[in-house]
Amino acid sequence: MLVALLLPVESVPVLNRAKGLALLCAVVLITVSYSRRYGRRHALSLFGSAPLITRREG
Repeated sequence: MLVALLLPVESVPVLNRAKGLALLCAVVLITVSYSRRYGRRHALSLFGSAPLITRREG
């Protein structure tokens, strides 16, 4: 917030857009990471896509 006070008025919307994009990217990366971990742990696809291939026992 303090940075917005120090920057020129024209650059504040760009800063907000960059923060929003960074937050969106972080959420996507966390979701993909969780989905892959969940799939490996439970041998199920979290989002209902193609079934995961597991090791054959024997």
